[in-house]
Amino acid sequence: VEIRFAEESKLPNVCFDFHSKSSDAVNDIPLPPEGIKNETPYSVYVGGALVGSGKLNLLPVSAAYSAGSKAAVKPLKLSNGSTAEIWNENGNLCFKIQVKQDKIKAPDKNNAPWTGDAVELFIDPAPFDNVRANQILGSVPLNCFQYAFSAKPAPDGNNMLAISRANPKFTTKASAKTTLTEDGYILEGTIPLAEIAPGYGDVMGFEIEVNRPGKSKESLSGMKKPAFMERGHYPLFKIVRDPVVKNFDFSRGEFGDADHWQMPWQAEHNISRMIRGAGMYGKNAIVMQSTKRLWNGRAELSQRCKIPEKAQYIRAGVLVKIDSITAEKNMNSWRPQGFQIGWTRFQYIAKLSEAQKKKGFVDVYTGIRQETGSLKIAEFTIDFMEK
Repeated sequence: VEIRFAEESKLPNVCFDFHSKSSDAVNDIPLPPEGIKNETPYSVYVGGALVGSGKLNLLPVSAAYSAGSKAAVKPLKLSNGSTAEIWNENGNLCFKIQVKQDKIKAPDKNNAPWTGDAVELFIDPAPFDNVRANQILGSVPLNCFQYAFSAKPAPDGNNMLAISRANPKFTTKASAKTTLTEDGYILEGTIPLAEIAPGYGDVMGFEIEVNRPGKSKESLSGMKKPAFMERGHYPLFKIVRDPVVKNFDFSRGEFGDADHWQMPWQAEHNISRMIRGAGMYGKNAIVMQSTKRLWNGRAELSQRCKIPEKAQYIRAGVLVKIDSITAEKNMNSWRPQGFQIGWTRFQYIAKLSEAQKKKGFVDVYTGIRQETGSLKIAEFTIDFMEK
């Protein structure tokens, strides 16, 4: 599947690879420095045939956040003065929420946290799955989570309740503590990312609600909607992890070599060099040229990647511009010379072999092999998937 954006948008085209009917095939693309406009036109192609078109429907900036390292965290303001810090660390989604409240009430005798002062976190790990389905509850509930943390312990001694709408037998490994302050309380805690399993490029829906008995709920979205019933208004958070490959955008390097990358074949007819400013939007790129077809000739770069314990698939993303390729055989039936339509973000998904998983690493390569031509590579990313 390929998406082509209007040329004036300056966005790269995007190709998606699917390994199953349930494959999410998310593909990240860089944005031009001046940004992009809402309702930018795009067309969708399958097997080279136009199958549809549309316009981008962009989310407001206030509805999308990142959860990166603790050092990069920025406090978020809720609708009535509370603040929240969200980050990821050691495989956990971490949070620190500061609430102002004069008198703090414990939950009542039914022990439900929301009957007293409490903070609730609502998580949708797959916000782009069946996007028209807004209702969480029903005969087949959506796979959404609700975590409620009381400011003071309930009568039964607990201060937390975790619910998986799709799994009645769900148990949590989340943890939290509350510190009372002069003007309210601070809630700090962690939720294992493996427990909620965010998909779609590590993007999830995430709403925060603060309960004050007898008062309206405060939220991150600012919308007065029942978050335990509806998910469409949840703000989006992207879990920002350390890249699997180092120097994925070739921003570091000297004398034509990109740091952490191997460019083993530098023969007269097959050349790979890092060139500053040759990439998209004036960034760096690896420029490859092959002027003579040799049986073992190649202009390429590679890097060794460690395979996570539970990984079953590897997904590669390559931002490339093919200037020219002369192939003795057609690359495919519908575009004989491959993708020669400007910058394109390619995607490839492959199942890891048992031998690769046993070794614990895989060497990834990209470039020109046994053909002639030239191209530029601006990014090369890898991530691993469990399913």
